[in-house]
Amino acid sequence: MDKTLFWQRAFIVLMGIFIFRIGSHIPVPQIDPVALSMYVKQFDGTMIEILNTFSGGSVKRFSILAVGIMPYITASILVQMFGFFSSHIKQLRQEGEKGNLKINRYVRNLALLITVFQATSITTFIAQQSVGGMRLVSNPDIMFFVISILSLSFGTMFLIWLGERLTDYGIGSGISTIIFAGII
Repeated sequence: MDKTLFWQRAFIVLMGIFIFRIGSHIPVPQIDPVALSMYVKQFDGTMIEILNTFSGGSVKRFSILAVGIMPYITASILVQMFGFFSSHIKQLRQEGEKGNLKINRYVRNLALLITVFQATSITTFIAQQSVGGMRLVSNPDIMFFVISILSLSFGTMFLIWLGERLTDYGIGSGISTIIFAGII
């Protein structure tokens, strides 16, 4: 790889990390930031803080990237496991690039289902929480649930898309780069 191509790819990776960091600061609408801050302080030193570390602080800010990239990783592992039992997936693996494209589509579709489930669970949980007499969501109506679930789902699917672009045009695995960026 020549130097110019390397620096172009490195620049793409840095821009991807920059976009990820910006996204981790975009909050889900209708969340009271003061109440959320007070609520999250209760969990210092717990498993929630570790999850927050892997998401680049998105959980603490309840940003659109709060679900993170983990649904994609879970879907990928599940599809790999299904490959041991499913003759269809075994056959797709043997088809080369065309089969891999279908398998990747299965992974993305399963990731979307997992994401919607997790977004719904998180939204339901957050809508019920309060701290110091303040609710985290002042008006948890149906529109809040729709907007929150769509925002969280979009955030995760965007991370998957970004990770795939970083893999195609960057240096190494884009999904690993996003995980790394979340941790640092």
